[in-house]
Amino acid sequence: MIDWIAMSDRALLETSLDFATHRILEIGETPLSVPTPCSEWNLGQLLNHLVSSTALLADLVRGDEVDPRALAPERTAAVPFEGHPVGAFAVAAGTTRRVFASDEAWRRGVRMPGATMPAALVAKLIAMDAVVHGWDIARAVGADDTIPDPLAEDIMSFAETFVRPEVRGGILGPEVRVGAKDTKTRQLVAFLGRRP
Repeated sequence: MIDWIAMSDRALLETSLDFATHRILEIGETPLSVPTPCSEWNLGQLLNHLVSSTALLADLVRGDEVDPRALAPERTAAVPFEGHPVGAFAVAAGTTRRVFASDEAWRRGVRMPGATMPAALVAKLIAMDAVVHGWDIARAVGADDTIPDPLAEDIMSFAETFVRPEVRGGILGPEVRVGAKDTKTRQLVAFLGRRP
């Protein structure tokens, strides 16, 4: 029997990693010191976080021991990525893709700080992080920040169930109000605390 939910989750993860990869490719010669929509982080710190958190979450799904403190956003933002941003994220994304390549990986329980979480939920966390920070990168470097509507809708569906008031703060600020007729991109990033 085909597991349609896992296939849908797999497509979301792949598409999200691709989205972030394309935004990172647009950095070009932009200094890593430029500010980003994550007001606490410049571009270099945001990239540190994206690379580090993507890799660490994949490690957890694989069953590796990870110090829970290492997942804190202020810690991931402080761990410098190695080499060029494109290559550094390619390594983290490649690890993630390999970990989630097996159907068995999607069914694991993952020991996260404070709780055990289904691996499929961790994949959605990775996807949400990749998409919103991909948007942050595009905005920081002056590139096209449009998130394709189907991707924005899928991430929004997850975010609306996962992002509760107690999770907000720091890099995930309070929801910004936008109109119901605004674009899917604007609705998503506003929900995730960005000013579109």
